[in-house]
Amino acid sequence: MSIRSKRSPAHSSPGEIRTSSWTQGSALAVRGGSLLLGGLLIAGPAALALHYLDRPATVAVAANQDMQAGLTSSEQTAGAVATGFVGAWLSATREDASLLETYVTTKTLILPDAATEYRDLRLVSVTPSAERAMASAIVTATVATTVVDGEETKTTWVPSYFQVLTQLDGTAVRVVGLPAPIAAPQEPSETLALAYPQTVPSSTGVGQAASAFLTAYLTGQGEIARLVAPDAEIFAVTPAPYTELRFDELRADVKTEGTPANGDRARVLVTVSGTAASGASLTSTYVLTSVARDGRWEIDSLDLFPAITN
Repeated sequence: MSIRSKRSPAHSSPGEIRTSSWTQGSALAVRGGSLLLGGLLIAGPAALALHYLDRPATVAVAANQDMQAGLTSSEQTAGAVATGFVGAWLSATREDASLLETYVTTKTLILPDAATEYRDLRLVSVTPSAERAMASAIVTATVATTVVDGEETKTTWVPSYFQVLTQLDGTAVRVVGLPAPIAAPQEPSETLALAYPQTVPSSTGVGQAASAFLTAYLTGQGEIARLVAPDAEIFAVTPAPYTELRFDELRADVKTEGTPANGDRARVLVTVSGTAASGASLTSTYVLTSVARDGRWEIDSLDLFPAITN
């Protein structure tokens, strides 16, 4: 079996294949030397060139790319520059490398005839060096890859990761070298054991509270305020994503049968399938904390993390 990245003409149908998702790249002021690095894409001996982005235009960062806490503005900008750089690098061809030219000189590069197809380009992380003179950015994209298995050839979309090095000089950000494909993040060697040993029947107080709450939360059916604890600030999803729910499994960290005492708490793991108005159905997992008041269970919080076994 052999695998290779699939390339397509640089001008592809919108929404499927991107040639750049960082639209401000061409507006950046660029100055600096030349780039020569040893590798498959470079002809000639290795050398170093830095391209200055002295006063970057307003950086366009995807909405889901939250800035990392503790980074300086230049380090945050480095992440946006790296994202655009990877998009320009993947989309560059012999006929059109204009966007890549805003980052590095392409005179010494051996460029392909067709652009690499990609989508979902986004920043993963930015790590500054100890002296904060450089930053390493990890960027991911889903890349179209051709898989040859015997006589069969097919295209599959593969999550891919790239490292981009940048040099920081005051407000200037300079790309160093070219994007480098790297291995995907490794999964933990051990799987966490969730601490929800108790099955919760839907007819119990906790089961009814969790079901009623998620129904109001996800479908808008029911008054969510009367299902949550007095101090809980939880609001329904609007617009409601589903019109119908099916509760597949409810589990708790403690036994919840009988009438609870005031202040009793139970952490609940709920697996629920929601059906949208279109008929599409998705299954989700919710982690809740329920608290007892006046003999009934109320939802106290939608938890960020589940209960785990120590």
